Amino acid sequence: MNYAIFALLVVLIIPISSFAFGESMIPDWVKNNAKWWSDRVISQSEFINGLEFLINEGIIYVPPTDEYRLPGPDKIIPDWVRTTAGWWAINQIHDNDFINAIQYLIQIGLIQVNAVSPEQTIDEEIVQDDTQSVSEENDINRGL
Repeated sequence: MNYAIFALLVVLIIPISSFAFGESMIPDWVKNNAKWWSDRVISQSEFINGLEFLINEGIIYVPPTDEYRLPGPDKIIPDWVRTTAGWWAINQIHDNDFINAIQYLIQIGLIQVNAVSPEQTIDEEIVQDDTQSVSEENDINRGL
């Protein structure tokens, strides 16, 4: 039953949140942590540390929320997520599928982390491009 729910979530999430992640974006140690966590070799908090790294690096996008959630022992991640992490660690689930599913589970509060994705707004990108264009235009006008 839980596997069916996860499969349904993955099928629904992928079309909604289609963002291409390169295979090399996820460090091997994060997959190792997922495997060890699925085998109950490391703690939930050590697994969460790997997820927080992915969030801080912008690999998993988690928007800021008004509600601050503290991770901790009160919120135990369900075993079906542990099983799924193990499948991902041995490449039975593609990186994109796992990342999208984890992103969704964090957004709905099933997994709690103490991290927020770095933000870069479209306005910042436009300002940077405009600044470069003005600088190039000045160079041309001065004959450089």
